[in-house]
Amino acid sequence: MLFGGKVLTGRPLGVFITIAPTYCAEIAPFALRGAVTSAVNWSIVFGQCLAYVVMDETQYSAGPNSYRILFAVQWIFAGIALVILPFFPESPYFLVAQGRMEKAKINTRRLYNKDFDVEGFLASIKLDLEIQTRTQNEASFKECFSGKNKLRTLIAMSTFFIQSVCGIGWIIG
Repeated sequence: MLFGGKVLTGRPLGVFITIAPTYCAEIAPFALRGAVTSAVNWSIVFGQCLAYVVMDETQYSAGPNSYRILFAVQWIFAGIALVILPFFPESPYFLVAQGRMEKAKINTRRLYNKDFDVEGFLASIKLDLEIQTRTQNEASFKECFSGKNKLRTLIAMSTFFIQSVCGIGWIIG
């Protein structure tokens, strides 16, 4: 049962931790990308700290309320997310990759002001996706750890590694 619980908790958590910064980086204006993706990681750490405080305050409560309160606090955030997430636009990068250019234009107009060059932006996304596809077809895992790419790989891996070792596994466990 413990293993099943870990799998049911770990998979969605891994998906959320991976997809949230990517989505935010794709929809945020260029000038705010760093701040927005940092805010995503900050909110994850804030949630860990909140969970620890609630757990610490309720661990000596008699009866089942000690664990029910912890679940109730986390479901408040999940409830808020379920209410507001349907109003978030799909990422233009995702839509262009799917070939849904009209929907990508609509969502890009929602995300940027009237004077924004939507056609140019979507053309740059399309070019970027083509370059990524070509690079992925030519690349290998060995290249990730050789030459200049070794430092890039270590930096990218360390950001997620540090996020994980700072306590999320312990609090969820």
